Amino acid sequence: MGILRSDRVSGLGGANAINGSVFFPQNSFINVEPDSDLAFPGDFTIEMWTRLLAGPNITDNGRQLSSKGYFTAGSDGNWYFGLSHYSAAEVLFYSYDGQSGAESVPGNIATPDLDRWYHIAAARSGSTLKVFLDGSEVGSGTLSKGLDDGGNNGLLIGGNSKYKGTDTYGDAYGWISNLRIIKGRALYTADFTVPTGRLEQTSDTVLLCCQSPGNVLEEKTGKILSHNNHQVLTILQSAKEASAERLAPDVGEDHGTTFADNTKFDTLSYMVPPGGTTAESNRGRAVFAGGYSGGPSPAGAETATITYAQIQSMGSVNDFGDLTAARWIPSSGASSTRGTFGGGATPTRLNTIDYVTIATTSNAINFGDLTTLRTYHAGFSNSTRGISGGGNDGSSNINTIDYITIATAGNALDFGDMLEAKSQIVGDCSPTRGLFMGGVVPSKTSTVDYITIASTGNEQAFGDLSAGAASGCALSSNTRAIYAGGDRGSDFINTIGYFTIATLGNETDFGDLITGRASVYAGTSNNIRGVIVAGFTPSPTFNLNSIEYITIATAGNANDFGDITAATRGVTATSDSHGGLS
Repeated sequence: MGILRSDRVSGLGGANAINGSVFFPQNSFINVEPDSDLAFPGDFTIEMWTRLLAGPNITDNGRQLSSKGYFTAGSDGNWYFGLSHYSAAEVLFYSYDGQSGAESVPGNIATPDLDRWYHIAAARSGSTLKVFLDGSEVGSGTLSKGLDDGGNNGLLIGGNSKYKGTDTYGDAYGWISNLRIIKGRALYTADFTVPTGRLEQTSDTVLLCCQSPGNVLEEKTGKILSHNNHQVLTILQSAKEASAERLAPDVGEDHGTTFADNTKFDTLSYMVPPGGTTAESNRGRAVFAGGYSGGPSPAGAETATITYAQIQSMGSVNDFGDLTAARWIPSSGASSTRGTFGGGATPTRLNTIDYVTIATTSNAINFGDLTTLRTYHAGFSNSTRGISGGGNDGSSNINTIDYITIATAGNALDFGDMLEAKSQIVGDCSPTRGLFMGGVVPSKTSTVDYITIASTGNEQAFGDLSAGAASGCALSSNTRAIYAGGDRGSDFINTIGYFTIATLGNETDFGDLITGRASVYAGTSNNIRGVIVAGFTPSPTFNLNSIEYITIATAGNANDFGDITAATRGVTATSDSHGGLS
């Protein structure tokens, strides 16, 4: 007999867990207006979670929080605090008036990992201040200054301020979550267990922010917060602001319903919930399938390999299993539990659809057939329906759009038609709307069209890419679709652009890839971070094995993620938590 129960599941962002953070791009900060609460003549505690990224303009002075008068002559009682990830990495609290008399308490540590959450804290009792990393004391020393500058000039979150906030001395590129300051009490005086839930306002809390997944300027004690940007801008640039995000430390616990074994609900007949437990769902697992590992012209080096990676963790790509047949450029889609892969070429065109259970490594199983043979086609999905559109059947481009119901194996059904027959097309979606981008018809096109996934019917015009392009890749969050890479004939594109899926319009510049690449096709996300996998560059490099990533909500250049197991192109990718899933 199966069991239906409530299980404790870590990091779901419910009542007992953290559910929000703020992302700070380069040269972007948050002001906290001056307030007498922010002068600290006696005991205090500062704590937060922080997650650092590598960036081109960070100095080793970058910290997460400072008073604005740092390095200002005559502005006594100023300070900064935070974590650095450079070779002399440290958790550091530092006070300096710009003239004489500096006091500092460093906590020297091994260089912290990038893209990982750390809890940091500083607590003063009397004239002794201690600094902590993940609950362990890493430094202790004397700090006797009154630290009144926050009351006089305010605070700067996301960096180390200079000259009363008109300049910076280094920023903290990455995320800050649950920043709290307690006045009049040293909450931590020895090693402690890091809090396992969202920090709450106490009677002595004087600042509590960076908690909301939707409001970057939310603060619980009534302080006034505003955006700050010190970047010198040209007429073609625009300032980037810190943004609220759902990415948060995976701590604490929440309760979710778990279906185990063969649980059944009796009706006139019965229904069987999907297998697996709540803990197996929405794990941020990306699955990469198929591809071609040979030379410039496809001829027999297609692969059946399936690999996977955890999108929130850089570097590690592992073997998953094999497709039912070797193929390159199949389409893909996924619910939160099942991934599907349809069509492709060997180089003969295929119409077979495979599926896998994403949480469980194994070989793929036959699902059914597409309505026609095809490759160079686009695929995407929401939680219930998978879509395949366009492509080439071996003799000509096609305009058909197919759909499947992901939970039920079977052949694809006709959805409607594209506005043009085209191949080398890519696409992705929100839970309601899917976009088809670029392609060849027969010349490279810039057109972007859309469908409403829950209905059937022909596609409609949405907007345009910045120029005609083909064979790039697409990925999405619930609100934003990304187009990256591809080719324009002799040019291999390194540009990244985005669309707001709910609003018709043209591509907006996002940033650049590290390496220009075509024949990519493999892009997916965990709804926060997008990954761009492998591809092709001109001689002598040919196939690539590199993976790059972006943070979808924040425009900027891509960063290195790691490597796929073999240099290849024409891979497909999907995940259990992409932007098409609610």
